[in-house]
Formats: sequence, structure tokens, C-alpha cells
Amino acid sequence: MTFLEFMTEGKALDPALAGAASIRQTGAGGRKYPERKKSEGERTRVKAIGGGKTAPVASYKDRKDIGDTKARSNVEQQPTRERGTAGLSAKEQQRKAYRERKARESGGSTAPKKKEAEKTATELLKKKTTKAVAPGYKPAKASGMTRAERDKRRGEGERMLKGIMKDQETSKYKKETGTNPDAKGRTKILGRVNKRMSESLDDRRQSLIDASKRRMENEKQNTQQKNQEVKQRMQQRDQDIENSEREKDEREQMKKEIKQELRTGK
Repeated sequence: MTFLEFMTEGKALDPALAGAASIRQTGAGGRKYPERKKSEGERTRVKAIGGGKTAPVASYKDRKDIGDTKARSNVEQQPTRERGTAGLSAKEQQRKAYRERKARESGGSTAPKKKEAEKTATELLKKKTTKAVAPGYKPAKASGMTRAERDKRRGEGERMLKGIMKDQETSKYKKETGTNPDAKGRTKILGRVNKRMSESLDDRRQSLIDASKRRMENEKQNTQQKNQEVKQRMQQRDQDIENSEREKDEREQMKKEIKQELRTGK
């Protein structure tokens, strides 16, 4: 028996199944739909595990309510007020209800017009524009260090810098006073050091901002220079074309003059 005969015979034997919905395949673990999670070999996301090394991220645990039918009220926030009254005071709600009742009685309507509604819907459905990424942007390479290791490394550098500044301020204090700093002097030294540290952080941030601005300005200048070169080449090409056409016209005119001289003998 061929497949076509089998299907024909099946329809003849059980016509009630004709046009019925197909059987949905359930997923693993009691899911209502097939599981869409990638397998272990397909996962590419990794995390830092310390020491400059990375490892694949572990998969998430399955939820306990897989396969349960959830009520809509448990999934979505249900309205607590009448539509259009959110943010209105009790007095404003009374005025709104009064205007709507008067509009119904007079046969009018407070609903927005069709064109206005379509215009509002079009504005809401417009595709949001995203900021263009700079052409020379290169993402930073992953260091493989965890957040704790990065914080530790940064803290070591800041403590070393603070120690250098403390030695500088102490020597400066000794030169000014000629004595070793006492408790009040050490407090003054620490205040100067903390001020310099905050200024150095601000300078570092500002230097990064300035470097970024300079890079963007250089890219802008390079782009303008390239555009100018392209424009000059196009102008030169147009000039060459114009000169070649002029030379062609001159040659044609010369040929005509020679033919005229040969014909008339002058």
C-alpha cells in the first residue's frame, strides 16, 4: 500500500480527523513547548574564574512551575483604576466622569478621532533610532580576572600612589618646618595627599575624555580629508573628460576645414 492510499484510506475510515489540529510536541521536563535552550556544546558565553582564565557559564536551573497553567492575573499587572484615570486626583476623576456623561447625553464623544489615533499609533510604532558606533571603536579585551581581582589590583596601585604622595608631602613638610611632623602635621599631610588623590582621579577621567575627543576629532578630520580627496579626483576626472571632448571637437572642426579646402582648392 502506498502512502497516498494509506492517507486516503485513513480519511475514509475516520473523516472526523479531517481538518483537526495537529498534535503539539511537548518539551522536556513537562514543558508545554519544545525546549529552546542550547546544548552544552553550543554555548559560547564564558565568565572569568580568576588568574586570567575563563570557563563556560553554567546553565540555569529549571523552574519548579514548568508546565503549570498560570492565571493571567498572576502573570500581568491588572488595572486598579478605570482606563485614563491614572495619576488623576479624586476631584479630577469626578470632572472627567461628568464631562463624559455630558458628552454621552449630547450624542458627542470624547474619544480621539480616527486620524489622530492612527497618527499616535504611527508615532508609537516608529523604529527607535540607535546611536551610531564610532568607526574606530575597539572593545577592550577580556582580562580573565574576576571583579574581586580587578578591585584588588586597582587598590594596590592606588595604595602605592598614595604612599608615594605621602612621602613627598612629608619631605615637603620637613623642609618647610625643619622638624618631623607631629599629630597635627600628619593630619595636614594626609589632607594634602587625599586632595591630590582626588585631583589625580579627576585628571585621569578628564584625560580619558580628552583622548576620546581627540580620537573622534582626528577621525572626523580624516573623513573630511578623504571626502575632499574624492571630490578633487571627481573634479579632475570631469575636467579631463571636458578637455577630451574639447580636443575631439577641435579635431572634427579641423577635419571639416581641411575637407573644405580640398573641395574648393583654396
